[in-house]
Amino acid sequence: MHGTEQYSQSVEDFKSSLAVLKTCVADVTTDRSIAEMHYHIGVACVYAGRYDDGVTNFRSAISILEAKNAALQVVMLQFRDFPVYFCPLCFSFGALTLLVG
Repeated sequence: MHGTEQYSQSVEDFKSSLAVLKTCVADVTTDRSIAEMHYHIGVACVYAGRYDDGVTNFRSAISILEAKNAALQVVMLQFRDFPVYFCPLCFSFGALTLLVG
């Protein structure tokens, strides 16, 4: 295999992995590993020339990370009287949002 054929196979492999991963996590709507898998699928799609599929997967990753951020904000509010430390998970989707828009 050469060029985009390898990336197309990668997309299919990542999608198979995503299906298995979804059976292993408690909440697919806020799980960071699900978001990361969508990101990797998006990258492989772009390299395979499947740009619309890539953008769709990037947006899925962003949506999951935004939901994760919202859930973390709720937890942080519960502990608002305690010292708050920087949490990288709360801001991890920012760069990806800038890329996709």
